Amino acid sequence: MKVDKRAAKENKILDAAERKFSEIGFQNTRMEDIAKEVEISKGSVYFYFASKENLYMAVTYRAFLFLLQEFDLLVQAGLENTGKETVIELVKFYLEFCEKQAGYHDLLMNYHNLVRTNNNTISDHTFSKAMLESNFYQKIREVHNLPLSLVVKEIQRGQQDGSIRNKQPAILLYLTGWSLISGFTLIRGANRQRNQDTLFQVSIPDWRAYIEMMMFRVLDADQ
Repeated sequence: MKVDKRAAKENKILDAAERKFSEIGFQNTRMEDIAKEVEISKGSVYFYFASKENLYMAVTYRAFLFLLQEFDLLVQAGLENTGKETVIELVKFYLEFCEKQAGYHDLLMNYHNLVRTNNNTISDHTFSKAMLESNFYQKIREVHNLPLSLVVKEIQRGQQDGSIRNKQPAILLYLTGWSLISGFTLIRGANRQRNQDTLFQVSIPDWRAYIEMMMFRVLDADQ
């Protein structure tokens, strides 16, 4: 029961931290702001999370787990489908994820932009030392490549079952799709704050649909 109560309290703190980080950003969020959201003392927040940096990494870890769980569910649901069909579903989901779970997406992008995945070196543009020392940072490093691995495996499955005609290395096809989607999410993210559904007179939904079509063509290219 004590474990359940602790987990419930930790989740409430994480929920509050998600909201504050999304609303006003990490730098502007104070631990007392989070405590006020949960209606507990600031000391109680520190009891569960030793620092704001540790809390930030905990929320980032939660975002990774959410994406990984959803990807895994899609893969399992598509076992009877072709590899290509599952890859397209993963692409569609991720584009929706960037819209509907914008806070999570921002956390994932911040992580990938700020941390070198092949070592623990710190530069002027990476996470602070406190973040790198967080136990949640270590947990993230254990899972951060799993979504990529799931997609690559589905591309390889599609190449093997013949539904994906493009025989270029699966990781190359993944990176091609990633570049298309990353450009969309980067520009869409900047535009999202203005609550606009068009950009340079281009409909955002139309652009998203076009990316899906282009990814379909990449997978279908006979080369």
